[in-house]
Amino acid sequence: HERQAMDVWLPRTEKGSRVPLVVEIHGGGWRNGTRYAARQMLVPPCLRAKVALASISYRLIADARAEGIDPPVSACVGDAVSAIRFLKSKKSNRITKH
Repeated sequence: HERQAMDVWLPRTEKGSRVPLVVEIHGGGWRNGTRYAARQMLVPPCLRAKVALASISYRLIADARAEGIDPPVSACVGDAVSAIRFLKSKKSNRITKH
């Protein structure tokens, strides 16, 4: 689905340094909102703290209803889980496991 997307920011570190990862799932009660708010609010403090940040988007309730998914929230939650699984599968040696 076109809403399934993410932005990832990695801090500048010394070669071989490992950093923690924060996954931001935007608010909006599964009904509205976007991952773009993280750019202004979360990116600067995360990068200053040497923390990687992934901000994800997911299908909203209206999208799931339009696709006939019942209960519609299962699509929203499923997309968030899929994004986290993707990040875990692609983690590099720079991301620490917590």
